Amino acid sequence: MGASQGVEFGDDGIPKPKKLWEEFKTKYSRLKGWHLKNIDQHHKAAFQLLSRNEGRIQEADLIEALLPGHKKNQEFMEALGLAVILDERLDQQHLTEEEADAKVDAMTAELREMNAEMDAMEAKMTAEMGDCPQQ
Repeated sequence: MGASQGVEFGDDGIPKPKKLWEEFKTKYSRLKGWHLKNIDQHHKAAFQLLSRNEGRIQEADLIEALLPGHKKNQEFMEALGLAVILDERLDQQHLTEEEADAKVDAMTAELREMNAEMDAMEAKMTAEMGDCPQQ
């Protein structure tokens, strides 16, 4: 089975390392190309994350960002546009790099739209609650 056919799992439900590594390399190479297209944007986002919008990076934040498995590392990799998500469903679609980029852009736009709708609903509920006492 090739990496493009998804992760191969053993009887214990744990992914087989070689297949997982091949899938990771494939997905990372796609992301690296996307990262390079928007490199300045990604670097600014990563700096803002690490500096907490204060313009300075603290050593502890940098160490957390560089530790695989730490939440800050995942956030850092997402800010850089290099977070690899191992999901069989996307591999089974056999997308080209351009199709994958378009799909990510569409999903990002949909997520932004959903967040805007939720913000609007929250604002409406806050306005309607007005002077209601909190319990």
